[in-house]
Amino acid sequence: MNVSFAGKVVFVTGAASGLGRACALEFARCGAKLFLLDVNEAGLAQTKTAAEALGAQCVTHTADVSRKSNCETAVAAAVAHFKRLDALCNVAGIVAIQRVSEVSVAYATSKAALMNMTRSLAMEYINQPVRINAVLPGGMNTEMARGASLPEGLELPLINRFMGLRPHSEPEDVARFIVYVASDQSISLHGAALVIDGAASTG
Repeated sequence: MNVSFAGKVVFVTGAASGLGRACALEFARCGAKLFLLDVNEAGLAQTKTAAEALGAQCVTHTADVSRKSNCETAVAAAVAHFKRLDALCNVAGIVAIQRVSEVSVAYATSKAALMNMTRSLAMEYINQPVRINAVLPGGMNTEMARGASLPEGLELPLINRFMGLRPHSEPEDVARFIVYVASDQSISLHGAALVIDGAASTG
């Protein structure tokens, strides 16, 4: 299927590595202009170089998206530079595996909140020319995932139930799906939570 972002501007967070970088490069292949954000300045520069090698116009912005003011500043900078913004891919994230009694970063809770926020925003903006969807990837072969560690003494049979029987996805595979969701090819897709996890959540 021919997906084109020619003349369009795409904002990608978490673009310094992993899925964020894969998304940035896939959008670049599809002709998008890119505004890339991450807290990792060195990784962001590497993504910019790779995207420009694919012919993309690319601007980078270093910031921590956990602060609302940083997000507002970054969006304003993107619009000021490109005079428009056509798609936002909010890929920035963390991995945190902890016992419930020790949680300081509410990882699983935040994932559920994102799904419900997607649905709420979709309804609130149902009469506006904007589409809001969530892509829910499972395990991926990224540096962040490989660096994740488990607390001592966890019951591995319980953890393994959520790992899936198929190999982890490559970030490039998930990125191609995200680009499709953001494209005009999926114009009727709005308010959806789309699972792409190799059946890990199926059973």
